Amino acid sequence: MNKISFSLTLWCIVMLGHSQDQRFEIDWNRSKIFYMGTNQIELPYFNAKNFNFSFEKGITFIAQLDTKTPINKKSVKITNLITSVVSESDLKDLKLSWIPNDVQLRTFNSNARGKASNTIEINPIFKDNGILKKVVNFTLSYTSLSNNKLSSSNTSLQSSALKTGQWYRFAVDTTGVHKLDKGFFNALGINTDVINPRKIKLYGHGGQSLPLTNNQTQSYDLIQNAVQFFGEEDGVFNNEDFLLFYATGPKYYNAENNSHINPYSDVCYYYIEISSENGLRMNAADQPSENPSISFNSFHDYKFFEKDEYNVGQIGRRWFGHRFYFENTRSFNFDFPNLITSSPLNLKVYVAASAESATNMEIKANNSDVTNLSLASVEYGILG
Repeated sequence: MNKISFSLTLWCIVMLGHSQDQRFEIDWNRSKIFYMGTNQIELPYFNAKNFNFSFEKGITFIAQLDTKTPINKKSVKITNLITSVVSESDLKDLKLSWIPNDVQLRTFNSNARGKASNTIEINPIFKDNGILKKVVNFTLSYTSLSNNKLSSSNTSLQSSALKTGQWYRFAVDTTGVHKLDKGFFNALGINTDVINPRKIKLYGHGGQSLPLTNNQTQSYDLIQNAVQFFGEEDGVFNNEDFLLFYATGPKYYNAENNSHINPYSDVCYYYIEISSENGLRMNAADQPSENPSISFNSFHDYKFFEKDEYNVGQIGRRWFGHRFYFENTRSFNFDFPNLITSSPLNLKVYVAASAESATNMEIKANNSDVTNLSLASVEYGILG
């Protein structure tokens, strides 16, 4: 039996919080035309040092906080928000689809060469109950963190779940409820004739990609999952017995990657341990006895088509699927049973081009025009 032991050096920082406020002014300067190769786009404009635009987020206001110490991102909030109404004509080429329904605040902490930097980002144009508004000024309230004590300790992780027991691994590529029967356990090399099924434990984190920041790690060790085992009461693994558990596969939407596909793996692994102790099982839920106060007869559903085959520029985490070379038209079919045809449909398409001339793409749904996309040329030749 292989034993795994590893050490972690932990730096413990004790923080004290100090509440602070900072006022921001957005100096709107009519509009500005931006040139992208042979194409141009006119947008509402303000202070150059705070202005940012992307085809994904639209216009954003970016600024750094005055504090030089890390801030508690959960404490950041907008107060004293002053806005003014804008007309749709004031948007120029800014699409309504780029404008959210409220002011969305994002905060970023960084540390370079011992110097902390805190950046905030908001969308300065938003919809308020269908009315277009722009932010004129606002106050940001936040709590900064100052170092009070710095200590170092060396901790050895000796109690890993993998330290003892008999372990068996299997791969999962789909999110959902999975059924493991006696034949499956036998195929893993487990002698089901001599084990007590109540001693079976299942471990795993699921297939979501690791977070980009290290301090968001869920666990440094395997996590035991609660399962439902049918037929284990007699302590014998009979032919009709089976185990059910819910697995999260690698195809699961991740906001950090803006993708449904794990960029690092096509499968995730779960582990089975035959232990001397009983495994974790699901508890029966109490069924409600009262009459329902709300009934639903419809729900939101979505489907996606995504392949990671080509990386334009061969850098970053943004990948694309089909290339439009000789075949310049492609169709993707989505089937929604019992679709309510009167309800609105949201369609999101990501495209990219790397060419010495402008690229135009036409999007249609059910043979009806949706939009035309124009992508600027690359000034210095084809990337890659």
